[in-house]
Amino acid sequence: MANLEFCAAHFDRRYFRYVQLDDGYQRAAGDWECNDRFPHGHRWLTDRVHAHGLEAGLWLAPFAAAEHSGIPADHPDWLLRDANGAMAFDGRLYGLDGAHPEVQEWLYALARRVSREWGYDYVKLDLLHLATAGAAHHGGLTHAEAYRRGLAAIRDGLGPEPFLAGCGAPLQHAHGLVNAMRVGADVEATWTGARTAARAAALRSFYHRGAWLNDPDCLLARPPLGEAEVRAWAS
Repeated sequence: MANLEFCAAHFDRRYFRYVQLDDGYQRAAGDWECNDRFPHGHRWLTDRVHAHGLEAGLWLAPFAAAEHSGIPADHPDWLLRDANGAMAFDGRLYGLDGAHPEVQEWLYALARRVSREWGYDYVKLDLLHLATAGAAHHGGLTHAEAYRRGLAAIRDGLGPEPFLAGCGAPLQHAHGLVNAMRVGADVEATWTGARTAARAAALRSFYHRGAWLNDPDCLLARPPLGEAEVRAWAS
C-alpha cells in the first residue's frame, strides 16, 4: 500500500500504469488465493489500485503445482512425468500437462477468476517452461502443442482486455497468445545486471513489436548503482 501511494503521488500515469503483486502472496503454487500476509484478498487490493488511478497486475505460475496445493494428491493424472514415471521440478514444484482437457478447464477457470472476480488488468505468467518438463503429454501431443493449448486456455479465460506477459518461457511457441515476453535473465542492481538486460534486448530485438513487446527484465534504480549507471540503463 505504501508503494501504491508513492507511485500515485509521484509518477505520471501516462507512462506509469501498472502496480504488480509479485510472488509470495499465494497459499501455494497451484492455490492462488491470498495467504495470511494479504488477509483482505485479491479484490480488496485491485480495488485500491484502481481507486488510485492505476492498473493492477498479478504474478502467476499457472503450470506449477506445489505438494501442499492439493493438486498432486487430488489430480495425479494432471502432472507431467519423466521417463521413470516421476516428475518434480527442483524438488518442490510439479508441472501441469496443458494437453490434458481437465488441466485446460482448470487453467481457463483460473484465468477467468483472475480477470473477472479478482479484477486484474495485467498478468505475468512465470515458469512457463514447466509446461514442457515431462517426457510425454496427454493424447500424444508434442511439447509445443501441449504448451500452446494450455496458454490458449489461459488467454481465453482472461479475455481480450488484460495484458498478458510470458516469462521463463519457450519463446516462439507463445507467439500470438501473449502481449509481452521476457527475453532475458533476471537482473540485479549492479552494472553487470544492466549489461545482462542490454545484451538480451539487443540479441532478441527482432521480436520486439513484431511477435510481442520485449521485456529484458526490470529497470533497477537504486544503490549500489550510481546515477550515471541508472541513466545509462534507462536509456
